Amino acid sequence: LFDRGTVEGITHRLLRLLAAVVADPDAPLARVDLLGDTERSRMLEAGTGPVAEPVVLAPDLFRRQVERTPQAPAVAAGDVVLSYEQLSARVDGLARWLVEQGVGADSRVAVMVPRSVDLVVALLAVWRAGGAYVPVDADYPAERVRYVLEDADPVLVLSSVDQVGGAETVLPRLHAGQTAYVIYTSGSTGRPKGVLVPHGAVGAYLTRSRGAYPAAAGSALVHSSVAFDLTVTALYTPLVSGGCVYLSELSGDVPRPTFLKATPSHLTVLESLPDSASPSQTLILGGEQLLGEAVQRWRVRHPDALVINAYGPTEATVNCMEYRIEPGAPVASGPVPIGR
Repeated sequence: LFDRGTVEGITHRLLRLLAAVVADPDAPLARVDLLGDTERSRMLEAGTGPVAEPVVLAPDLFRRQVERTPQAPAVAAGDVVLSYEQLSARVDGLARWLVEQGVGADSRVAVMVPRSVDLVVALLAVWRAGGAYVPVDADYPAERVRYVLEDADPVLVLSSVDQVGGAETVLPRLHAGQTAYVIYTSGSTGRPKGVLVPHGAVGAYLTRSRGAYPAAAGSALVHSSVAFDLTVTALYTPLVSGGCVYLSELSGDVPRPTFLKATPSHLTVLESLPDSASPSQTLILGGEQLLGEAVQRWRVRHPDALVINAYGPTEATVNCMEYRIEPGAPVASGPVPIGR
């Protein structure tokens, strides 16, 4: 998998890490310097470029979209459709109730609401109250649910938001360093680990994604669990772009989305479903290795869609690399690259 130089570089960084933690076991890992002088200089030189704009946090991006398109449909599930204005009002009401229950900066709130309009209300309300949500899929094995709840130690668990509203409580302002959500890894190489993702990272990701994925301004289908951070892209990018989010199974029973994110394994499912289940403009795939043969088969019926192979560990806030296959561009058999 690696050439000699890559292996030596990994080894040198590991040795620096071990030396640092032995010298000062109480030091935070963030203060451990893993780079040598040569590598640091190369990275600093490569990293110079235009100054980035200050990060706008996700709740503020959503609030601005509410002001731009208050009457546009924002979220739909079954027969329930909420406009941006209606969604925002419900979010604020629940957020005030959460503050009254003691939710504040970095408080963890476990959200076990089924996939519905109420789920979106709950997630946004936790942010609006200053807390960090911990998504827990009630369909997961009881042992995993118990472990996540015990490890995350939330101040409360939301399983329903029916008839919940608060008084005119003052809602707090967020800052970039506060935790936005805690996603637990799969645990395939050990016990699941809770990854704390800060608001600054989520805001930066969504600012980029709404520009990079203009199809999200149309409609998106959220079919995956919010306990899987793949869902972050399809749920929040439309809500900061003026699009409508449909929460449903991957079945083709809702209006055809313009934007969809799934895993490569879902391509086989999409092949067996009506064309209306596949996005008309942009399909993002991630979470597993993507093979060119699978893309070729799907594109026979959907030649005009952009296909993106995305990669990113939870710790990197959803995605940090992507490879774009434009309509009409050839794709070779075998593994599709994850970046250029």
